Amino acid sequence: MAKLVLRLHAGGLSGRAISASQGMFRKGITAALEAADAAAQ
Repeated sequence: MAKLVLRLHAGGLSGRAISASQGMFRKGITAALEAADAAAQ
């Protein structure tokens, strides 16, 4: 799931657009993006 979120976000979709298109909760999208950001630092 996290890889999909990162791929879609890198493609220009917002967290809201990802959650709507994939049927996921926005909190889960935000958590995946924040975890990836923290790991990159």
